[in-house]
Amino acid sequence: MGAPEPPYPPAGTSSAPRDIAIPLPEEILTLLETLGLEQVFKRGQIIFYEGHFPLGLYVHRSGLVALFRGGSVSGTSLGGCALLPQALRGERSPMTARAQGDVRVAFLGRTALHRLETERPDVAALLRAEPTAR
Repeated sequence: MGAPEPPYPPAGTSSAPRDIAIPLPEEILTLLETLGLEQVFKRGQIIFYEGHFPLGLYVHRSGLVALFRGGSVSGTSLGGCALLPQALRGERSPMTARAQGDVRVAFLGRTALHRLETERPDVAALLRAEPTAR
């Protein structure tokens, strides 16, 4: 028997802090997904680490992601958002993200982010904006 799971919000809710997750309309999520590479993370896999410079942006489509800051649970995401907007601002990740089951994302690396900046500067600006400006 493993260690007990940390407390999470009830199923069907998302408590991801705005500095790490940007809820987006389906139209923008679909656009970002077409630019990205689909990846699936299994339960327990780390998606990205706190304090690291991100290699790109994650478009979280499905599955439960637990977000940790300083080793403590800071929130969860159930999908429908862009994770790690710091990739567009050249900042370190403020949290670690861990899959709590099968998690499907589209990953946009630097080439895809550059393409986004060129083809859809409006969307890139939305993602780059500080949380208080959204």
